[in-house]
Amino acid sequence: MKADVYSIKGYSLKEMRNENERGVCRQIEKMIEKDEYKDMCFCGVCLEDIYGLTLNKLPPKYKHSRTLMLKKYKVSESDIQEAIQYAMDIVGKSPNHV
Repeated sequence: MKADVYSIKGYSLKEMRNENERGVCRQIEKMIEKDEYKDMCFCGVCLEDIYGLTLNKLPPKYKHSRTLMLKKYKVSESDIQEAIQYAMDIVGKSPNHV
């Protein structure tokens, strides 16, 4: 993807991030180690699907590296875990890599 896709009038938007991303990554790493998921595929495609579905299930918390947080929502670890469980159920039933 071209770098200028994430810019407006020469201002880069590549640093705009959803603050839930880090928490989702940490929780996915913890959850995939559980015995109940030992038979589930965690290839790159499946992990991306789980990650994307999880983020779409949570309210966004966007922040630019040089500015204040634009939206403030309280997302707990249990909210994130519920969203991951939802995503893992969907991906586990019909993985896109097959």
